[in-house]
Amino acid sequence: MQAQSARPLGLVKFFADESKLQSLVSGCFWCNTPEFYRRSNAEGISDKNESCAISYRTSRNDPLVTLTINGQVIEDAISITIHRADDGDGYMHCWFALNEPNNSDEEEELNNTIVRMKEEFGNHIAFVPIQFVEPLYRRISSLTDLEVSCGSVSYSDDKSKWGSFCKALSYKYQNEYRFSIGRCAPDEVTPLVLNCTEGFRDLIFPNPLIVKDKETGDFRVYPLKRSNTTTNASD
Repeated sequence: MQAQSARPLGLVKFFADESKLQSLVSGCFWCNTPEFYRRSNAEGISDKNESCAISYRTSRNDPLVTLTINGQVIEDAISITIHRADDGDGYMHCWFALNEPNNSDEEEELNNTIVRMKEEFGNHIAFVPIQFVEPLYRRISSLTDLEVSCGSVSYSDDKSKWGSFCKALSYKYQNEYRFSIGRCAPDEVTPLVLNCTEGFRDLIFPNPLIVKDKETGDFRVYPLKRSNTTTNASD
């Protein structure tokens, strides 16, 4: 029997600092560089090969490597980044794609994943309902002349596939949906910050209530907390 496809509910972004959550909904769209993640040591955030097949940095105390290019031996490289021929580094803004579970096993897996994401990224969340993802993309695109692309990240253990929208299989639990903006140098660490004067409060909602209807079993996301007799799916 073919597995039932999950119904997308929207995008979730986790924050340890509530002021950064409020900054986002107020209009500050912060985009880190791949190198930020390559240099990080934080669990869940760190990815030594973010957006590339291979990266080597003496600044990370990586084991020394020797390269041979066209017969010439290079032993003193301090930084190496290898991308797919059709790819390169771009500024990144990342979300967790929230899908409605189809059964109790998927519900338990989702609950466990949310617990892990909160441990790694923070307890405060921003939520974009699925119908507002496209309007959010259009608004972001209007803020810059740089090319803006967005979509789901895939996961693979094949390093030749790693790039802007493909990560190692060990990150699959993050179920990432990514905005990629423009291009940046492999060693760039300064973020790109886009400011929207009208803000995002009509598209992005802070700390919503995610509930399961006891009668239908359907999950609902309420942008504003309110009294309800259903149970909280994220607890």
